[in-house]
Amino acid sequence: QVRGARERMNDSTRSSWTARLLGRNRAFRQALESVAALEEGYQIIVERLDDTLGQFDVQEIACERQPFDPKSMHAVEVEETDQEAEGTVLEVYRAGYEWKGEVHRPAQVKVARRPAGQHTGENHE
Repeated sequence: QVRGARERMNDSTRSSWTARLLGRNRAFRQALESVAALEEGYQIIVERLDDTLGQFDVQEIACERQPFDPKSMHAVEVEETDQEAEGTVLEVYRAGYEWKGEVHRPAQVKVARRPAGQHTGENHE
């Protein structure tokens, strides 16, 4: 009898915890669905803004993995690396834009620099 009462109490406790966990699980799943819907909505807004800017001849400046261009880009960070050629744009922090072929807003970028002491392929023996 004691064993049966203990099992019923354990089952009751498990049932209570299971119900709580299931409720929280459902809440988190609903939150994820909401986040996905928000992300989709923002993506649509960005695409429409890009289309509108394009109608006014405003174009984003292509920077990523391109040689640094001081006329259309501001280097806000420099990173030493031997994985990319010196002066290559590694990351774009803020997109730059051209309007009617002229820079309207320069891009803010991170640029590659060779590590100190590395040669640029010349033989210095």
